[in-house]
Amino acid sequence: MACAGRVLAFDYGNGASVRIREGPLGDGLGARVWAIAHALCRELAGAPAAVAGLDVLEIGAGTGLCGIVAAKLGARRVVLTDNEPPVLENLRTCMHLNAGADGRSCPGTSTADHAGPSGGGGPSDGLSGEGPSEAAAADGCGTGAAAGDRGGEEGGGGHFHGITDAELFDDAESVDDLDFSELACAGGSGAYEEGNGHGPGPGGGGRGAAGAAQAAAARGEWEAANMEVRLLDWRDSLDVLDGGGARADALDAGAAPAAAAGGEGAPSVPEAENFALILGNETMYEPEHATLVAAVIAQRLAPGGRALLCSAVRFKDVFEAFRAACAGRGLRHRSARVWPRPEDCDGGILRDDYDGGFLLIAVDWADTPSSDWHRDDFE
Repeated sequence: MACAGRVLAFDYGNGASVRIREGPLGDGLGARVWAIAHALCRELAGAPAAVAGLDVLEIGAGTGLCGIVAAKLGARRVVLTDNEPPVLENLRTCMHLNAGADGRSCPGTSTADHAGPSGGGGPSDGLSGEGPSEAAAADGCGTGAAAGDRGGEEGGGGHFHGITDAELFDDAESVDDLDFSELACAGGSGAYEEGNGHGPGPGGGGRGAAGAAQAAAARGEWEAANMEVRLLDWRDSLDVLDGGGARADALDAGAAPAAAAGGEGAPSVPEAENFALILGNETMYEPEHATLVAAVIAQRLAPGGRALLCSAVRFKDVFEAFRAACAGRGLRHRSARVWPRPEDCDGGILRDDYDGGFLLIAVDWADTPSSDWHRDDFE
């Protein structure tokens, strides 16, 4: 049974306390929080000055976790984008969960006092405060990551038994061959289930979290506080940069056409709009994504701006192709290793050894590079 309506709360420090509602996996991969997203969120929370006051675009936002963190850290404006109608609708709900009743940005629900995995949040990595703590409200679903195989005591004992990437990817040629049902594993041990008596959920108890999510889902506005939800089809960037034939080539290469949000769907991002900061988490898991993500950045990145991407490197050739695609667009590509914390996913994908590890990728313009990078170890 799909676990729909689960509400999670994460606190990364520096006011970056966020509530997220996950949708059923049947709504697409963007309906769930991917575990590596926590590394990017901590990166942002550890350098709030690198976000404050900027216009920010999150591509492939999914639940919007990273972009909403940027909004909480003082970004002037954050545009959260995806291209599937069910994902966009849930993204809108997540936006409203993190905006005050008056439409202003609110600090979110601090869960710093909740016990994290194994009774604590884990050691600080020096980039932020405590690690993410989690509170879950599971609407009609008492199994899976929200229930988490806990040992029955608040914040401790249990573990999440996730499927490994070896099982998922070894014989797969693309994500169409894969079962992602436990890949996200956002709510490992330390997640709280609605109505189970294990600690307060966001908004004063698990039922408060469910009620807040229901109210947020009823909001029809695509803008709230300093956040906006927008439709963005990456193939449009190929049309703009290379002409309409490029889109046809991308589709011939195997990229599925985006589902248009019609009627009351999310507005599109204006073609000429660009941004000082572009964020992306786990945006490259198909070969064609290398070309598409480079094109989106080339179209949308302002001169002197920065793009920051975070991902597990499952297929090295995809990331090598992305580096080459960036160079072909006049973009400078650098990267640094990141090390997810065990509590980000207690079991499952983060326990696997990837040949390429986990990367934080920094992209800017070769001829107008950014002077505002928050770290100096990109290579």
